[in-house]
Amino acid sequence: MESALVAHLLGVVRSAPLRSAPFAHLYFEGVFPEDFYAALLAAIPGPDRFEPLYHKDALRPDGTTTRSTFTLEPRALAALPLPARRTLDACREAVGGAALRDALLGRYEDVLRARFPGEHHALTLDGTVKLQRDEPGYRIGIHPDTSDKVVLLQLYLAPDDSHPEMGTALYRRDGADFAKVDTLPFRRNSGYSFARTEESWHGVEPTSALRYSLTLNYRLRRQRLRRGVRKRLLRQVTRWMRRVLRAS
Repeated sequence: MESALVAHLLGVVRSAPLRSAPFAHLYFEGVFPEDFYAALLAAIPGPDRFEPLYHKDALRPDGTTTRSTFTLEPRALAALPLPARRTLDACREAVGGAALRDALLGRYEDVLRARFPGEHHALTLDGTVKLQRDEPGYRIGIHPDTSDKVVLLQLYLAPDDSHPEMGTALYRRDGADFAKVDTLPFRRNSGYSFARTEESWHGVEPTSALRYSLTLNYRLRRQRLRRGVRKRLLRQVTRWMRRVLRAS
């Protein structure tokens, strides 16, 4: 029997209009019930719980990073106070569950059929729910996302609607140039998703305030090995950068 939280999320995903420009995407409002959203904001761990992410676009000139991440997994959650642990665990189960996954994939069936002809119903996917912490100055350049991604979900955890410009921007490519078509506003209890294609160009312009969000990327399991090697290399680089920063 699905929980009230899952039922609410499914209603949001199924009722959001599917937008086609510049590529297929959904924008959500009222993602969580208001009482749960308030509890979710209160449950966000302190900055010391987040792991720095050394993506090239997120780096400052001194080598520090503007983005860090907290994976909603049992081991990490176990270290949090009980109220926060219960809220984030409920969030992980609902957002990362099969019901929401199937609802999202169903909204993009035409896109997935075109990308994976003859096998779009048989894809084996992995997904991990994460909190993202973006400090002022965070940005990411225009990109379509890596080929192992199938569907991306990002839910904004904004305390209010004072910085709509800090949302993800969508672009249309015209030869070597890009034109911004829309910005999915960074507003409280909102978010978006899209199916990854060669034309799903998006990015984030430099932010002016602290930005939290909840992300879930559905990835192809058959590319797990390659992704695992890349992540191990990234962890080694991260450790090296930490040692350099501590020594400086």
